[in-house]
Amino acid sequence: MNTLDSTRKNPLNIFVSYAHEDQDIALTIQNMLQDTFGVALCKVFIDTRSIPLGGDIKQTIMEELRTAHTMIVVATGVARTSHDWTGWELGAFQMSHPESDGIRGKVIASASTRRRNL
Repeated sequence: MNTLDSTRKNPLNIFVSYAHEDQDIALTIQNMLQDTFGVALCKVFIDTRSIPLGGDIKQTIMEELRTAHTMIVVATGVARTSHDWTGWELGAFQMSHPESDGIRGKVIASASTRRRNL
């Protein structure tokens, strides 16, 4: 049973930002959200599944960040072999959601498995 209001006309747009080394985690998050709430109520952006072949990557990401209600950042501390867009996406999300009456699009999750040396 979906816990979101079934009368909602527009889906909740969620942007998942991750490094490709963490793609399995990002895809699990997408599947979990859409299985729980349904595709009609919860649109989850994952670059490898949401950008059409030959599409303008930067333009698509900027538009998705602009229309996202929430951003989930997956940050596990895994060594990156790919270019890391996560910091750029986080800054672009915050810039595209100026605070209005104390309300702004929210970054709701950040996970790290890296341990600090004390």
